[in-house]
Amino acid sequence: MKTSLIFLFSLCLVSGIYGQDPHYSQFFMTPLAISPALAGSGYAPWRIACNYREQWSVGNTPFRTFSLSADATIGSPSSRKKKPDLSVGILLTGDESLNGAFKSSYAQTGLACHVPIDRNHKIGVGIQGMIGSRQLKHEQLTFGNQFSAGGFDVRLPTGEPSLQDMAIYGSLHTGLLYRYDKEDTHLALSGAVLHINQPVQSFLGDGSQRLPRAFVLYGGYDFAVTQYLFYSINGIFREQAGQRYFASGGAVGLDISEGQRREILYAGAWYRSGDAVSPYFALLIRNCQVGITYDLTLSKQNSGPVSPQSLELSIVWRNLDNRLGRIICPWR
Repeated sequence: MKTSLIFLFSLCLVSGIYGQDPHYSQFFMTPLAISPALAGSGYAPWRIACNYREQWSVGNTPFRTFSLSADATIGSPSSRKKKPDLSVGILLTGDESLNGAFKSSYAQTGLACHVPIDRNHKIGVGIQGMIGSRQLKHEQLTFGNQFSAGGFDVRLPTGEPSLQDMAIYGSLHTGLLYRYDKEDTHLALSGAVLHINQPVQSFLGDGSQRLPRAFVLYGGYDFAVTQYLFYSINGIFREQAGQRYFASGGAVGLDISEGQRREILYAGAWYRSGDAVSPYFALLIRNCQVGITYDLTLSKQNSGPVSPQSLELSIVWRNLDNRLGRIICPWR
């Protein structure tokens, strides 16, 4: 039964950790959430990806996060025409907990420009705008003032007149990118600052409650071992509101289509600092790739009678017919 304890927990979400953005174990599958400069950084002229994460799916109130992104390069890639190219990207994200009583929604879009230095080197810059909102559905919660002799009566006043709908807020992001691409080697390094303007984010109408800036560093390296075998590794460091974490790992890709790069099996794992190890498996069939991770919790949350469970799925669709080189990295 929902009680006032649930309401107190929701307030902790709002006031205690309100400054934390959603995160994924497969962070590499949401490049537009890492840095605006990563728009248009994939193999194909366009890329569509979606993610679904169910976190701590023990009991009746898991955290669910889902996203849909698309990015595309306008015109032909600069690697062929030797001049700057322009890319666009859009990312939609939703997050919910308390059986849907607490929801967050985000929409962001932006532009990136990638400039070739020579045949193999590029630098890029991106800018991105975001609008966000959060909703607390009172009708799905119960409060102490609603407790009567017959139990909780949701028709009674909540006694919480100070709560109000959170106003829609806007945020600004920017990022830089360096790329090195050869037929059998790819390198990408990016840094970004998110929520530059620190917008107000409060259910209580408190102008001092602002969404803190986030600082992100990202790196990825891919290399071919043989015609049928290649490795992709990457890592991320993120700091926001005094909270820091890093994640790193990689996957090996095995071409099972006799060198045609039409069917590839991926297997790997990522480690998230002080939290979990996430084994990863994926299958690419032509232009569609499906991946899955399951978090093996290492933190103290695993010391209770029931271990937390977190599952994540990803789907990527892109045109790989005109890719550069022999490597098909799972996230490019």
